[in-house]
Amino acid sequence: MVAVGSAVVFPISVGANPYFGFVSFSLMFGNYDLDGNVYTNWLGIIAVFNIVASITGFFLFKDK
Repeated sequence: MVAVGSAVVFPISVGANPYFGFVSFSLMFGNYDLDGNVYTNWLGIIAVFNIVASITGFFLFKDK
């Protein structure tokens, strides 16, 4: 359930913010504006780690 929820949240966190985009890997998680300000997509980073941890946990504990 966490992986599915995070899979839904990740594209929303990238697409809904004007500082991020799906053009490159680094642009999905962080970006600089013209003034040199750094923007980090913490929600997207957490969502990706939730997906990885959930899938790993599913395969490790699916037989139990």
